[in-house]
Parts: sequence; C-alpha cells; structure tokens
Amino acid sequence: MALILNNNKSNYSKRYYEKNKQRLSVKRKKLYAEDPEHRQRALEASRRYRRGERSLPKPPDAPISFAQAAERTGIGVSTLHD
Repeated sequence: MALILNNNKSNYSKRYYEKNKQRLSVKRKKLYAEDPEHRQRALEASRRYRRGERSLPKPPDAPISFAQAAERTGIGVSTLHD
C-alpha cells in the first residue's frame, strides 16, 4: 500500500511540474537574477554537486548523532540514550 501511495505522490509531482513548468522557470530565473544571497547559495550548491558532495556541510558547532558520540567515546549507543 505504501508503495502505491509513494508512486501516486511521484506522479502528482510530475504532473504538477509539467503543468506549471513555465511559471516555475520564470520565477526561479527572476529570483536568481534579483537576489544575490539566493544566487550565492545556488552557485555553492552547484559547486558541491560537481565535486560529488550531495549534502550540505555541517557547521563545526552542529550537534552530533548518538552513533557518532558512541564511536568517539567508546560508550554504547543504548547507554548514551539512558
């Protein structure tokens, strides 16, 4: 059942994009041309994509996962959860 729901969502997204492609393209181009911050983010995302990086870099002060903390400290994940 979940597979069918995901497939319907995917088809809906494709139909929506096909129906609104022109309007979305104009909006995207206008935003890129008029907003320097958006343009910088888009250019940086493009650079990361070309380098093969698929996710945003984490800031140095970002929290770490329980698995990462367990690996660094040598304490089990379940112990950290407690």
